[in-house]
Amino acid sequence: MGKIQFIARRLAGMDYRAMRERVARVSEKTGKSRAGVLLDMARCAVRYQAGYVDYDVFGMYALTSAQRATYITRGLNTMYVRRLNDAAYYEFFHHKHKFNETFGEYLGREWLYLPDNPDKLGEFTARHPVFIAKPDDGSCGIGVERVDALSFPDTEALRAWLGERKLDLVEEQIRQHPELSALYPGAVNTVRLVTILNGGLVHIVYGCLRMGSNGGVVDNFSSGGLLSPIDMAAGTLSFPAADMNGEVYDSHPDTGTVIKGFAAPRWAECLALVRETARKIPEVRYVGWDISVTPDGPVLVEGNHFPANDLFQLPAHTPDKIGMLPAYREAAGF
Repeated sequence: MGKIQFIARRLAGMDYRAMRERVARVSEKTGKSRAGVLLDMARCAVRYQAGYVDYDVFGMYALTSAQRATYITRGLNTMYVRRLNDAAYYEFFHHKHKFNETFGEYLGREWLYLPDNPDKLGEFTARHPVFIAKPDDGSCGIGVERVDALSFPDTEALRAWLGERKLDLVEEQIRQHPELSALYPGAVNTVRLVTILNGGLVHIVYGCLRMGSNGGVVDNFSSGGLLSPIDMAAGTLSFPAADMNGEVYDSHPDTGTVIKGFAAPRWAECLALVRETARKIPEVRYVGWDISVTPDGPVLVEGNHFPANDLFQLPAHTPDKIGMLPAYREAAGF
């Protein structure tokens, strides 16, 4: 998709209220007029295919033209998805039950897709009275619930409650590694690894550790979670954590665990896992994998055929103000 097409589509689906809020936010942070911020946003949209969220979250207002040109913006990310991933195979990632069926050997947990197995919920909850329920086509952790079956009078009441909320998939809770629980015990804190399959080689272009916070049951960045990049060679966190609002945390606000230098447990096994799973559906070559590390080793939580571009280029984590586009070009070959 070219720049003009990207701009046209963005304008057609633009949330103008959200854009105005971003303009006001940047204006307040920088002291620049709102008109000046809006004009610079438009320049970045045309020249770098950057959305208004990119402009704010990546701090593009503080970057030179040369620095801006190194960032994976929303438009460029979409281009990589379209060139590397065959849309005919998106369903294996978009629908969680199809992902679980396809990658079942890497899940390490029991699960049940209720539309296909309406009469097995009682058997499942007998084995797992506290479980995780998800919408089958959800994203960003939206709608995910931790459910206690014993709080319902019977299975029919539970089934009705799940149905009202369109929670089609139920899963056994993941028992995460104790070191990750010490970091934040309220959610499964996942490793995100982004892979590009090119010429038969799996390139791991980025890794970070996502952390829940503030009582949340998910670790998604867009749902209030924190993240820090992982040094790919050492398996340790390279920087303090940051949240979606740009706040930086030297230690976890809930547990006090120091972030920078924290070692992702069983790191070599995490890398080995995605090098294997990235070949499972070769028609989808660009994937963001979410991995939970259990006491017995890493397991897959899910895969994303449209990986987010807002996780790995935050100002707190890019002191050199260089984005990830060079790494993507090297991995993908374009």
